[in-house]
Amino acid sequence: MRKKRLCAVILCVVMLLALMPVTALAEEPGGGSGGGDHDDGGPGGPGPDDEAEYYTITLNVGENGSVTLTQRVADEDVPVVPDEENGNTYTVTTGSAVTFTFIPDPGYNIDELRVDDRPEWADQDNKFRIDNVDHDMQIEVSFIEVEEFTITVPQIDNGEIEVYNNGVKVDLDENNQFTSCTRDMVSYRFTIDPGYKLKEFLTRQDDGWIEGVFTFYDPDDGMFSAEVETNFNYTLVIETEAVTSLPTPYFAILNSEADGGNTTLKAAIQRELGMKGIAVSDEDINIAAGTAPATASGVAYRQVTVDGLEGIAHFYGVNNAKTLLIMNEPADGDKVLTVYDGSTLNDFDPVTITIPAITSGKIYAFGPYDAFAMDMSRAIGLDLPVNADFDGSYIVEGAFYNMQWHVVNKGDSPETRVNWYPTNVVTEDAVYIEAAATKNGVTQMAGKWSIDTSPRVNKVDDDGTVNYQLEMFFGNDTVIISPPTGGNVTNVAVRIPSDSPGYSFEDEFDSVKVTFHSDFYDNITVPLTLTLGDDGTKSANVTIHRLGVEIQEHIREDRPGGNIGGIAHGTQSGSHVDLSEYGYRLTATYYIPDGGDIAPYGLFVTRTYSGGRVETETILVPTEESVFDHGESASAVDYIIYSGTDKATAPVSVSVLVLKDEPGDNTFGGVDFGSGTGVTWTKE
Repeated sequence: MRKKRLCAVILCVVMLLALMPVTALAEEPGGGSGGGDHDDGGPGGPGPDDEAEYYTITLNVGENGSVTLTQRVADEDVPVVPDEENGNTYTVTTGSAVTFTFIPDPGYNIDELRVDDRPEWADQDNKFRIDNVDHDMQIEVSFIEVEEFTITVPQIDNGEIEVYNNGVKVDLDENNQFTSCTRDMVSYRFTIDPGYKLKEFLTRQDDGWIEGVFTFYDPDDGMFSAEVETNFNYTLVIETEAVTSLPTPYFAILNSEADGGNTTLKAAIQRELGMKGIAVSDEDINIAAGTAPATASGVAYRQVTVDGLEGIAHFYGVNNAKTLLIMNEPADGDKVLTVYDGSTLNDFDPVTITIPAITSGKIYAFGPYDAFAMDMSRAIGLDLPVNADFDGSYIVEGAFYNMQWHVVNKGDSPETRVNWYPTNVVTEDAVYIEAAATKNGVTQMAGKWSIDTSPRVNKVDDDGTVNYQLEMFFGNDTVIISPPTGGNVTNVAVRIPSDSPGYSFEDEFDSVKVTFHSDFYDNITVPLTLTLGDDGTKSANVTIHRLGVEIQEHIREDRPGGNIGGIAHGTQSGSHVDLSEYGYRLTATYYIPDGGDIAPYGLFVTRTYSGGRVETETILVPTEESVFDHGESASAVDYIIYSGTDKATAPVSVSVLVLKDEPGDNTFGGVDFGSGTGVTWTKE
């Protein structure tokens, strides 16, 4: 199904990887999970303990368009009328397939489609289908006025390209350009000459902003493809390079493909190599039983070489496309293969995978349909001894307990697509603890993507004390720190009682409850004693940062598009930062707690320079003068808090205090409207 919008997660990857942006797959249309019984959903409605026979779909339609609904009955699409005249609720049978047809007014297109407050996409005919209605649902759609944009498509070195706009082939003019309208879907189909691979496929906007785009490979016709939704003028950038060796040693396909005969097996191998940018013919593929670097139960193995390319590719067969394989290659030991079957998971479900401990060597994560893992450690403020290498591996240069990944692949939803964030990778020797942040006893949903469920290890002191950090929203007032189910830690207890009037620690069963009694305290350390599985103990400190402000620096790069930076909201995108006049800028993002979408009054910023000079400023206007609404994730708003020519002349520290409301005559600081002690950035 053709996607109508790029997922917000796509843009976060661009922010995260900075110089090498990668666009993550947008979520495909499909029904949500969960939901409760519907009490009055039609004739024969359920009792309190019965399964619902009917569910209600609430449809909220914006201006400049309309929607019709049909329900599949006896292999026919039957119109569904609203429950009341001119109403917006519709009653449908449990388990039915419902199709929505969106009808924009002339000159308009679909702007945004949300199902249960999650982004979805209509197909090229402006239709969206839910195959199995299993709960009451909320559908929201808005429409946008169409603009015309110019797209430039230079010819490919060492290849050929075709362009389609909404499925219709495009003839480029003498300047290699064509026009496309807002929300049109442009499809690119291209080939790469033998001996070359696809190095880059991205778009460059007029202001220099760069976005990477996923490419796909179809072994049946030997062509690559990619899709870009039209929302701006851009130039397509396609780079190729000569290839002499296989791009990475590890790949995965399905067992059904591995056992499906030579033709099926080779097609799967071509697909996985093609998704890495290399097109090979089936005649050049050589398959042998070989000896697997490491084995695991239920995982098949094939050794693959390709004529003309150096190296050996290790192809593992797995039962389903939602299986992730992790290969540990310790520098001083045997390779170990870990298998994680995620076939029961939905997109964005939290994932925890335990791997053997490793202090030196490499880690590979791979799966069918070019699954790969993006390291989110730096995005969430960790400095682990783990760094990404050119072949998709992670180089390990020291001990670590856990790291966080965003795992995606290029499969189709729901059967073959993977989009897991967060994926928490935990080593077997991990001193691993969990946490739950609440407000008035209720876990806040606004920032469930970034309120930590596990304090992250920052460092381990020489005496063995483990130091964790825990990020949580300002609105929370309690934190429960507890041992994980079946983990290495069996009990958490207070090591040193609190003597502060602003917060307290107390033991509760095998856990510790931290309570904030004042909004002024945003950064505290909780001393703990951890009991381990062998009845040994370990000292630990958990630093809780209770403020939704993140400061980021932006430096102009000597590269195409280097005059534009980008603000990342964890896994979401933020404002563009113009570096053409200022080569160095600092930004502050405020994450809005409690599901809100209203910016604060402003930021009170204190800048301290190397000579001791101090300047203050109250910044009232955000960078883009609006809040980024990230749906189920926390909304955010960005501010420029410093601009200068270079980093050398920048302040040595910048502190930010959030002003929740306009100051009154006798109020200032954290007690009445601020954010307590605030957050301070220090120049490295």
